[in-house]
Amino acid sequence: MNEEKPEEEKVKFLIFSSWTGVYAFVMFILAFFISLFYMITISYS
Repeated sequence: MNEEKPEEEKVKFLIFSSWTGVYAFVMFILAFFISLFYMITISYS
């Protein structure tokens, strides 16, 4: 099975190995937008 589709296995391994990095990046963006929204709400109130 690995000899038939080596590219697919490589892609799956890449996605799996970089999943923690993607998760951390999404969390960072989420926290950034939440803090931005919080600052805007504070300054307008």
